Amino acid sequence: AERLMDQAEGGMLPQAFRMKEQTWIMNMFFETSMGLKGLAEVYRETRNDYHRDIMIRVVDRLLETFQTEDGLWQAMQYGQTGTVSTCNFFTKSFGYIVEGLMAVHDVASDRGYLDRAEVIAEHIVNAQDPDGSWPVRWDRPADEVGVSDKATSLWALLFLRLYRQTRKERDRDAGMRALKWCMDNQYFGDDEAARGGIVGRSWPSGIIYRHWFDMITTYTMAWFGLALLEAIELGLEDEI
Repeated sequence: AERLMDQAEGGMLPQAFRMKEQTWIMNMFFETSMGLKGLAEVYRETRNDYHRDIMIRVVDRLLETFQTEDGLWQAMQYGQTGTVSTCNFFTKSFGYIVEGLMAVHDVASDRGYLDRAEVIAEHIVNAQDPDGSWPVRWDRPADEVGVSDKATSLWALLFLRLYRQTRKERDRDAGMRALKWCMDNQYFGDDEAARGGIVGRSWPSGIIYRHWFDMITTYTMAWFGLALLEAIELGLEDEI
């Protein structure tokens, strides 16, 4: 991460690497924030200020580029022009941002990153549907873009982690509603390999390649399992 920022103009973290051409795609995407979790874990293990400085440099670069006055994030910085595209309101992607900010807060609690995460969480909780789920984009109804199994399981985990930090009933209630939705929407049909999974069916099913295609995503189930563990550790298992 440090090397890429040193090499790229303006300290950019490029989005992806083209294996065939052996070149970087010189655009920076706001989902790069998911990498903050890994950087925070490196520093947690080493307690080396060198690693902490890299982590802080990355998170502050992302905030400088993408965060807007209302606490939301824009989506993409284009390397050729330096322009930044507007917010895309993808519920799952904003989960990656909050996961990253919370991870950095855990090892650098003096820099206000948790406050930034809570501002985003306020936007997200206001968009939660009554059944506990979220649409793929929180600025559009689920009957237009579909329910996001990925976002719902991720935010179940994140709101419960936020509750551990904040002790706000808002965070506990949102997390538990999402977790209950996950519990109620597990698959127990004829396909034995799919049992226990949550079937996603939305506009970006299969990322963007197979719209409205039924699928069970492995990382959805990972977040679901982690959310269950979080609820148990918080003593909330009786409410599931």
